[in-house]
Amino acid sequence: MSGKFGILVFAAFFSIFSAQAENWVTELGNCWDALEKDTSAKNQLDRYNEIAECMLNGLPGITKEDASEDEIHGDWLSVLTDFENYWTENCPRTFFLGELKKIPSTRKEKVEYEQEITDEDGKTRKEISFYEKEVPAWGYSVPVVSGVSYKYSAILSLVTAGLHKARKSNWTDIPKNWPASSLNSYDAPFFCAQINGISLYDVTFDVLDGSNVILSGGKGVAGGRAIFGGLDENAVEKVESALEQKKISYSVKDVSLILKTPTPAMVKKSDWVEDAEKKSFSPATIRIESAYTKLPHERHVVCEADARAIVGEEMVNVSGELGSFSVLKNEVTQRLYIDVMLDNPSKFSGANRPAESLSWYDAIFFCNRLSEICLLKPVYSVDGKTDVYEWGYVPHKGMVLGDVQIESGADGFRLPTEEEWIFCARGESGKFDEYSGGIAELVAWTKENSKGKTKDVGEKDKNAFELFDMTGNVWEWCFDVSDETGINRVAHGGAWNYATRYCKIEDRYIRNPKFAYNCLGFRIVKGTSSSKAKTAQDYATESEVEVESEEKQSDDDFIDAK
Repeated sequence: MSGKFGILVFAAFFSIFSAQAENWVTELGNCWDALEKDTSAKNQLDRYNEIAECMLNGLPGITKEDASEDEIHGDWLSVLTDFENYWTENCPRTFFLGELKKIPSTRKEKVEYEQEITDEDGKTRKEISFYEKEVPAWGYSVPVVSGVSYKYSAILSLVTAGLHKARKSNWTDIPKNWPASSLNSYDAPFFCAQINGISLYDVTFDVLDGSNVILSGGKGVAGGRAIFGGLDENAVEKVESALEQKKISYSVKDVSLILKTPTPAMVKKSDWVEDAEKKSFSPATIRIESAYTKLPHERHVVCEADARAIVGEEMVNVSGELGSFSVLKNEVTQRLYIDVMLDNPSKFSGANRPAESLSWYDAIFFCNRLSEICLLKPVYSVDGKTDVYEWGYVPHKGMVLGDVQIESGADGFRLPTEEEWIFCARGESGKFDEYSGGIAELVAWTKENSKGKTKDVGEKDKNAFELFDMTGNVWEWCFDVSDETGINRVAHGGAWNYATRYCKIEDRYIRNPKFAYNCLGFRIVKGTSSSKAKTAQDYATESEVEVESEEKQSDDDFIDAK
């Protein structure tokens, strides 16, 4: 793993051959672009991971097996030069253009008037003339900000991690603080002008309505605001109509990196950017995010491709009394979780360990986000919205979502119902074993053998459905509520810090959905079955309500919430 964004690589074997002349950073960028255009381009994912695996091991790309230290040093110089050249030609940032705000303004208007002119011979004639006067008008302002793109961060993290591992004390021709001090110095994209710590980019764009008709043109500096001034009544009416329909969008025309830090005198000028030294990027390399149009949020396409590959390989079909649906053979791992969420709150770090310290709401968010990545219809909606970025929810912060509903006809990923979970744990035979797959010590990591932490998934025996860790490792969230109050949710399966006797298939772990625990994760399913999750109303109509025993709570429930 190479940082917060989780550059996860999984190639166990790779080709060894001499490739000193290769531009490895350029190839990483090309793989990224290919994955963005074609979500099924698995060969591009494999190639990206192949190069990334080498770099994380301190090699400058795929290097011949017997390369000398001098050859590796030379290749690293080539990689750094390639990195700087690539990002000098490709824009390393994403630009965010925010909400239009109406501001009072004035504009100059030509006024026509007629005057009599007397010639030298005494003849008079009428002549049309014009004069300018300032009249009330309206303008709009747009906040313009920028942030480092996922693509730049991902490739930079690979290069810096590999360089750090490979660097020798005698590599004096590579700056110790690269990339802050680059090989090409002033021309590198990270050598941009700044004011108050804000990197400056000159952004030129058009404002469009829902029919892609240009309403106005804008120009601003990233870190400030763009102003559209002096619009007449007709133009304002068009803008207001587009605003009301939330159909405003932006079309980038040009982004220039400002290389020369402006002087105070330059900044006072409204057109000071024109006096600065600049490096322009092709519009094809520039990403603009709009506050008005529902654009896909910036994508970490390598992680998304990796997530698709994992669920494509690890979903197992189960069938029986509930019908037929698919189940992830392992608990959701940290590798898959990072691929989807670009974050990892788990206490016990490890790519193949189960993701834990996750609330029920975090799991719901994950399911919908993974569905979107896999181009499936998300299962869950909040206030009628399935797009997680419209929920106003920030994962891993203990937040609470509104009423979570299941969308009809959805084919995305979801949490299992309690009934589905138990069905999967028992296996195709339907036997009433205490533990999923047989003898506990053969199938489960529990308090007796875990040594106080989670373990990599899939190391114990699988059950009859070929599912791993259905008993032990971490408890697994289900969708069902636990009682007639409708507040708490149910989990099953036992965990690393629970005595084996409390990890039986039927044992329930009841928790508030907003809390996260380091013994609680989840497993996902896809498809429909005859099972329906229990609601508070279902419990209210039952004569007896199943509850977790007080004896079990006091004896073994000692974990800390995060």
